[in-house]
Amino acid sequence: MGSTYDLSNACKSCGTGAVLIGKLYTKGLKNATNDCLYTLDGDNIISKKLYETIIKNGAIVNDVSLVSDGKGQELPLFCVNPKLSFPRMQPFSQGLTIEGQCPVCKQNDFFNDVIIGNLEKGIQTYIVPLKFHYNGVDSNFLNQSDIFHTWECMGLSNIKAEGNRVIRYARPLLIVSERIKEVFENFKIKKVLFDEITICNGPVELQ
Repeated sequence: MGSTYDLSNACKSCGTGAVLIGKLYTKGLKNATNDCLYTLDGDNIISKKLYETIIKNGAIVNDVSLVSDGKGQELPLFCVNPKLSFPRMQPFSQGLTIEGQCPVCKQNDFFNDVIIGNLEKGIQTYIVPLKFHYNGVDSNFLNQSDIFHTWECMGLSNIKAEGNRVIRYARPLLIVSERIKEVFENFKIKKVLFDEITICNGPVELQ
């Protein structure tokens, strides 16, 4: 779609860790009315109205990228693109599972842990809640932003297009402060879930 990524610090084998530079080009969002969107590639997009409200509430976003449609027309949307990432979560964290991970970086191919139900027996599919734990994250780091990336990235990464595989870079989840969470809740945004995470001396919030 024309989006440009910096691969200088990305995995040389799979491309995980690629960083969006400049605008995010995407399809199908020209007439979007939702304040929060999630692309098939895992990009988190918010409306201009939501972004401005977040800023007015004193949050440090650090950073967002402009969004354009396939023809290059700028849209009233922003891709949440924070420059800071948390370290690896502690191994006793819960809620994610690993499938076919890149053997070089071991940073991609994380997926939500799901317990498949049985419709015939009336057992619903259950998504395991996220319970992430961190050590070594201090207040100086947290004070730099209200939005961070996780080190762990969701889904597949392909640095080369081969056969049926297209170029794709696994996206991280977002870690947000209580301030951001409150803005989302005031906007009554649906289908956005927050799970509390734990860092050595206190909780923050995880989308």
